[in-house]
Amino acid sequence: MTYEELIDNIYRSGLNIKEFAEVLNMKPNSITNLKKEEIPIPKLLFAVALLAHKIKQLGENPKEILEPFEFKRIKPKIKSGEKWLFGRKC
Repeated sequence: MTYEELIDNIYRSGLNIKEFAEVLNMKPNSITNLKKEEIPIPKLLFAVALLAHKIKQLGENPKEILEPFEFKRIKPKIKSGEKWLFGRKC
């Protein structure tokens, strides 16, 4: 799973990065930073982007379907000089 695949699925869902981040209760920079930091894409993030794309293919609005889930805010974590993302060491 690459950053390009993640972004491709986000745009194919009809959402932009900002809208996708809002649905997941994230900051857009948390998504765009994945490219420059070369951090592995979290599988859950990729799965939601793929799900949003599939929802769009079915003719539905992914934002309307995913927003009621009220995702808990996830903050990227940096711990003592090591790279941590979403609570996991990279």
